[in-house]
Amino acid sequence: MEKLKNMNKSLSIRKFFAFVVFSTFLIVIVLSIICIWGGTKFRNYLVPNSNDVVLTLELTNQDGQKMNVVVETELGSEAVKMPMIINSLESSKNYISLDDIEIKVVKVENSFEKLTPKRKFAYQATGVLMVLLPLLFSISGILIAGFVFYKRKLKEPLRILSNSMQEIAKENLDFNVFYESDDEMGALCSSFEEMRKALEENYKELWKMIEERKILQTSVAHDLRNPITIIKGYTEYLQENLEYKDLSNEKIIEIINNINKTTERLENYTNSIRAINQLDEVKIERKEVSIKEFIENACNDFLLMTKSKAIKLEIIDHIPKGIFNIDVDVVYRILENIINNALRYAKKKIKISFEIKHNFLIIIVKDDGIGFSENVLSGNHKLIISNNKDGHYGMGLTISRILCNKHGGELKLDNDEKNGAKVIIKIQI
Repeated sequence: MEKLKNMNKSLSIRKFFAFVVFSTFLIVIVLSIICIWGGTKFRNYLVPNSNDVVLTLELTNQDGQKMNVVVETELGSEAVKMPMIINSLESSKNYISLDDIEIKVVKVENSFEKLTPKRKFAYQATGVLMVLLPLLFSISGILIAGFVFYKRKLKEPLRILSNSMQEIAKENLDFNVFYESDDEMGALCSSFEEMRKALEENYKELWKMIEERKILQTSVAHDLRNPITIIKGYTEYLQENLEYKDLSNEKIIEIINNINKTTERLENYTNSIRAINQLDEVKIERKEVSIKEFIENACNDFLLMTKSKAIKLEIIDHIPKGIFNIDVDVVYRILENIINNALRYAKKKIKISFEIKHNFLIIIVKDDGIGFSENVLSGNHKLIISNNKDGHYGMGLTISRILCNKHGGELKLDNDEKNGAKVIIKIQI
């Protein structure tokens, strides 16, 4: 039984079907042969020689005397010989010369007709069974073969797939599709499991996007409130005081300048929001490039950026030579946003390290500034990192996080053990 189970798991559906059909065919042939052989033996027992016939002869001599004689012979043999009749007459002590008698066959019976009614029924029933049983074996073999094939190869995987479809219909993806077999149904279940995983990941990404959109909407409403409140306060102040002409020209000019600055901040914020919304249309276009060469070119640009701010840029490159698939524009945009953010907070130094681990490009950017606040770190996976320093709202980090996710990676914020902020970028290559 264990051997049959192992064979069931290892054989393909086509081979197992052929095995079941061939085995059933052999069994049906053997049973049919046994049935026909047994029936023939039994019929021969009832009628040892079906070719035997019994002749009833009527003998008439010249005096008109008649006498019946029973003679047994074999069907298809030579005609009945007179010496046999003479021997029969002699045995009955009635000797008649062959020249003086007339022979007439009055009755012919075969060996079957000599059987009793019960034996006749048994003989005929055996003949019917010899025809019907092989037909019954064939039909039963087809049904049994189909049942065995279904039970061994189809029942369990179909049950698993049916239950899986029901779970998916219920929007439940927290299950596993597992069927231990090397056949086509095992491959189908494995493919179904891969599909389930892909659906689960897509659902997670979808829910993540929905949550990020909710956070974005909440953040927009919250962050727009401050500049709007400021502008509204200035306008109300101007309305109240201009009516009574209590404001000097210098004060009016000061208020107008403050309103302009606030509107500029508001404009920058809305432009950043628009840029984030447009990220949905960004598609990752991977190309085979030398990451080492790409890093060298990008770092030359970053050196110019840090030099203009009198900040030292330290670069640690552990990237091996080779060709990898990345979207150069997207990765450059991520790095540019992170470096710009670090430049706003760094005091003297920014450090960038590059390495490759498990098919990911790992980039770590550190600065010697004050580091991220607890509020920022506690919302490490949120879409908006609000920070109003110098009119900036942390949108660069948000954009970089979205682009990292689109590139199959992630962006994580942390603080260095010694001092300053640390941004960890993972890019799938």
